Amino acid sequence: MLYEDTLLDTEIYLETEHINANYKDYLLEKLKTQYEGTASEQFGIVKSINEIKMLEQKRILDNSTYVIFHATILAHRYKPKKKDLLHIPITKITLYGIFISDHQIRILIPQAYLNDDYMIERQDAIFILRCCSSNKVFYEGDKIPVEIQDIKFEKNGFSCLALIKETFQEGL
Repeated sequence: MLYEDTLLDTEIYLETEHINANYKDYLLEKLKTQYEGTASEQFGIVKSINEIKMLEQKRILDNSTYVIFHATILAHRYKPKKKDLLHIPITKITLYGIFISDHQIRILIPQAYLNDDYMIERQDAIFILRCCSSNKVFYEGDKIPVEIQDIKFEKNGFSCLALIKETFQEGL
């Protein structure tokens, strides 16, 4: 996937027992626990939180002992966008289409989205994807080049519709 280092803004609270000389280290660990390996519509898929770039105290919560901070964090993340090109392994091939699932992204290439050059065929007890012009066969687990066409965030991940991208340069 196309992970990139990005600055993200968020709020985080600090409990009274952690107000000491190491509070910044504690807040960084708390941010890592809260965001790493998660997906949100706001931030995308967060692979890692690398550091806190800026931290400023916002306020103390009324009737509590929590201090609220505004944090600008450097995160390694991927936020899916239309027209993104991915080279990603096939999870499942069925008569209905091709399913791809990687971390918090689920991609469907519906059978109706396949152009005339691709066919889903049954081979013994499994389905395969065949490129007719090159006679290349794709199996579950094989990487396939796709272009995202539509994106929807649902609960803890992104659901996308995609097309097979016939010309794809590795590393994009």
